[in-house]
This record gives sequence, structure tokens and C-alpha cells, in this order.
Amino acid sequence: MNQLDRKKRIISTQLAGLWSVLANERERSLLCADSYMRTYSKGEVVIDQGHPVQHIYILLSGKVKVVRNGISGQVHIARILGPKQFFGIRSFLAGMPMMAKVTAYEETVLLETPTGTLMELFEGNPRLGIFFLERLSIDIHHSEERILSLTQKHLRGRLADTLIMLVGQYGLAADGVTLNICPTRADLASLSNMTTHNAIRTLSSFAREQIVATTGRQIKIVNLRQLQHISEYGG
Repeated sequence: MNQLDRKKRIISTQLAGLWSVLANERERSLLCADSYMRTYSKGEVVIDQGHPVQHIYILLSGKVKVVRNGISGQVHIARILGPKQFFGIRSFLAGMPMMAKVTAYEETVLLETPTGTLMELFEGNPRLGIFFLERLSIDIHHSEERILSLTQKHLRGRLADTLIMLVGQYGLAADGVTLNICPTRADLASLSNMTTHNAIRTLSSFAREQIVATTGRQIKIVNLRQLQHISEYGG
């Protein structure tokens, strides 16, 4: 199997939704020929905030952390992305430099497609543009929901909301309770718009109440219904 056929097999299998909206073999071959797969080690920078966007990045495996520099140099985690999710397209379509810094959260494989290739595909296939617009719209909706949560809820509600978001995005292990991601306490704090001290204290209170159980960075969701209640109503 040559390199092009290998990329076709991987993309058609792991990005079936994207593959299905490509209209013909010419479009599929163009995407595969111009794109390349790159592996990033944990902590490696994919693209820095303020850099020009020359590629659209789609995750094939692993996770990336999207962070933005805030007031007084504070770093805020905007999102943690997993397989089939993408980044770079908002800045590219807006004609702006990259709005955030993206680093590998763990060993990660990305499909990197030149923006020129994507525009060529957009021009010949409106369905592909709609495919990305639909997903961008969903991302914006989720971002608005998160903003409401982070600005209107108390500490317990914010952390509960973050844990529920991680369950929804990454799921649970085969035991049905262990999160498929092991965030640091600092990352939980940033995602929940609180200090690391408050994140540790709030997570410990959840553990004492047998809502979660923790072993190092590993988190088990013991009582999802109670977590949802705290997220929605506080307490």
C-alpha cells in the first residue's frame, strides 16, 4: 500500500463524516495528496497564538489543549479537543492570526490540510463548507453555554459543569465510571474559571460526598445524577 492509499484508508475510516461529503475521487485524492499526518509529543506546541494560519488541523487521535493569554498574562484553557475535532478554521475564515495557542495534551496525531487546498475544495463542493459550518455552529453554541455556566454559577456548579462536559466529550472507560481523560487540577481550575486551590477543595468535597472518586489525576464519576443536579441547581 503506497502513502496516498494509506492516507485514504485512515481518513475514510477515522473521519468518515468528512470523507462522505467529498463529492468524488478527485476531491478525495486532492485532500489526501496535499494533507499530511504529523505526530506531536505531549506538551509540544502545534501552533502559537498570533501565528498565521496556513493549515486546518483535524485530530486523528489524542487530545490538544487550546489556551489563550488573558489579562496580566493569565493563561486560560478555552477547550480540550479530541479525535474528529478540528481547529484553525475560525481564524483562517476570519482572516486573522491564530487566536489561541494549541499544544498536545498527550501524544497526538493530526491531519494538517493547507488552507489553499481547503478553499479549492470549498469552491467546488458547497456541501463541504456546510459540513464545517454546522460543526462551527455547534462549537459556538457550546461556548455560549459554557460562558453562562462560568459567569452565573458558584464554584460547585462550575466544577460539576466541567466534569459533565468532560464526560460528554470523552466518555467513560469500560468500567462505566472512570473519565477517559486525566486532567491536572490546574487544568480543571482553568476550565472552571477558578483558582487551583478552589478546584482542589471543591473536588475533595465531591469525593467526601461520594459524588466522585479520585486516584492521582484519575477521576471516577460515582454519582452522575447528583453531579448534574449540582450543575443545574447548585448545592
